[in-house]
Amino acid sequence: MELLYGYISSICLGLVNFEQVATSAFFSLPNFKIPFLSYTPDFSALLTIAPIALVTMAEHIGDHTALSAIIGKDLLRKPGLDKTLLGDGLATFVAGFLGGPANTTYGENTSVVGMTRIASVWVIGLAAIFAIILGFLGKFTALVSSIPNAVLGGVSLLLYGFIAVNGLKVLIENKIDFSKNKNIIVASTMLVLGLGGATIAISTGNMSVSVSGMSLAAIIGILLNLFLPNETEESNTESNKESKTESKIESPKSDKIENVIELNHPLIEHKLSILRDKNTGTKEFRELANEIGTFLCYKAMEDAELEDTQIETPICNFKTKKLNEDNYAFVPILRAGMGMVDGILNVIPNAKVGHIGMYRDDTNDHKPVNYFFKVPNNIENKEVILLDPMLATGGSAIDSINLLKERNVKKIKFICIIAAPEGLKKVQETHPDVKIYCAHIDEKLNDDAYIVPGLGDAGDRIYGTK
Repeated sequence: MELLYGYISSICLGLVNFEQVATSAFFSLPNFKIPFLSYTPDFSALLTIAPIALVTMAEHIGDHTALSAIIGKDLLRKPGLDKTLLGDGLATFVAGFLGGPANTTYGENTSVVGMTRIASVWVIGLAAIFAIILGFLGKFTALVSSIPNAVLGGVSLLLYGFIAVNGLKVLIENKIDFSKNKNIIVASTMLVLGLGGATIAISTGNMSVSVSGMSLAAIIGILLNLFLPNETEESNTESNKESKTESKIESPKSDKIENVIELNHPLIEHKLSILRDKNTGTKEFRELANEIGTFLCYKAMEDAELEDTQIETPICNFKTKKLNEDNYAFVPILRAGMGMVDGILNVIPNAKVGHIGMYRDDTNDHKPVNYFFKVPNNIENKEVILLDPMLATGGSAIDSINLLKERNVKKIKFICIIAAPEGLKKVQETHPDVKIYCAHIDEKLNDDAYIVPGLGDAGDRIYGTK
């Protein structure tokens, strides 16, 4: 609207010349330049033009980062920077053969999306089709050319100002620390070079190449970021102490066990006391197992990574963070582990669920026997949380972890309700990278490899089979 108002005002002031509009043909072919037909390419010019690719790539990344903040979706991950840069590169390749400029997601378009809040792919695609059609209308292109520079300059102030503010917004939202000298040097150098018109010229024989403006700023910024050393951050001593305290627990009957988190909480203790009672019925036992599983899942998800997203509250637009639930998979060890699944899914309802079937062979030194293994697709790209109400000898847990690591799963956690010190120690010795979360560490294993004081056979009590 600002452009329209400015154009109408210019007409009223006599600043618009319609002579070109009157003489232009209604339909006209754009002035295409075809290599080897319209002109002979000068390949020495590649040295001058090639650095511009760095500028368009930098602008592409910056615009996609700004667009991600505007629409609340991380475009650098989905569809992915590799795909969007490939699209820009192919478009630039085709444009070059037609005599057109380099293609990129121009900041002006990013500004329009930010101001209109219209980010539909279909709307933008339709606008592109209209732009192509209008390019063949000579009267229309002449009318656009008649817009006075003063009007275009006013619109440019708004558009480029919006781009600059979006850039600052991205820096702020990503919490760039300008107390660090490296960040100050990179940002200030790029700003001065980009706005100050600095030029670097290289001459060799009959060939001369010069780089200036945004091209020079982009290249220097990349080089500075690569070669300037990162400042050493001082570690938070108190935080480290707390972390070490949390990751080491000590059972009355065991040595210190690394990487195990025990939930010492009055509510957990209360529910465990009911769970252990032999008079507790199947329905109540199953409900309590799920409730404790929910508590354990909350604790295990403390380090979950959130992604930026944009939502609209009843009051306003709001930038917040959400969990990508597809990044997680819960794998209960059958059959007792199924008694915790519903409680876990209360926390992350869209997580995928796999199953590992194990039973204890009491005739063979209580060793676990694997009879079933079914996990979600792309399991190697997910964080997997194993579920089993009881960690006794550790055999089932170790075998299950082995099966997952054979599928290239990198991050595994184990959740159980009660655990024996012997089993914890064995799992940690075999898989020290697996963090274990349990509601309580019991006293010991008896001669039959049952946890003492324990709660009996969890599978039988969940399903009432004994």
